[in-house]
Amino acid sequence: MDKQKIYETLFDSPLFKGLTIHEIEDILYRENYRLLHFHKKNEIYKLVGTEHYNADIILQGEVVAYMIGPTGKSFMMNRLGKGAIIAPAFIFNEEHRLPVTVKVNDPTIILRFNPNVLRQMIDTNIIIRHNFINILTNIVVRLTQKIRQLGLLSTKDKVMDYLKMRMSETGSAELDITGTRQDIADQIGVQRYSLVRCLDQFEEQGYIKVERKRITVLDKKGLQKM
Repeated sequence: MDKQKIYETLFDSPLFKGLTIHEIEDILYRENYRLLHFHKKNEIYKLVGTEHYNADIILQGEVVAYMIGPTGKSFMMNRLGKGAIIAPAFIFNEEHRLPVTVKVNDPTIILRFNPNVLRQMIDTNIIIRHNFINILTNIVVRLTQKIRQLGLLSTKDKVMDYLKMRMSETGSAELDITGTRQDIADQIGVQRYSLVRCLDQFEEQGYIKVERKRITVLDKKGLQKM
């Protein structure tokens, strides 16, 4: 990936939101960074307990974070795509060890630079500082929602929350499914058969239409009221 493509990709990153490509180029021009390449699905980026202190931004592909519960069940905690900075809360934390295992979901390229470079960006650029705070705030909100979803909701409520969340994210009633049914089940913390049964029930009740790689919400108001 050439430098111009890197700058164009970072232009869409939440960390550099509000900056022009030229401004991003000026910021990174004198900084040392390297590219990490992951070629295979499920290739390990970081294992649980591994120290994480570099500033890593996804330039291409996707990574998925999993947490293993006390029974050995795997829960999908987060899915990060192009432009996302990986585990930013641990970069400057005294405890750098990740509580999750992170795998790549597609062939992935990651931009890595020293945490001191990120610190300097935050100290000297008010836009990047604001963006970094906003990224951390959004993580807190997502984790709060995840805790509620995993610990307090029934399977039916978890599936409804997932559909509502996807509609909110995409702004559409047609929800394209990039992973498998098992991926969705892991993400919301239910068994695969429970997810499939719940989707079948919603379809029978006329709320949704289920296809192999798409779920279409037919009755938004009805689903919102459930």
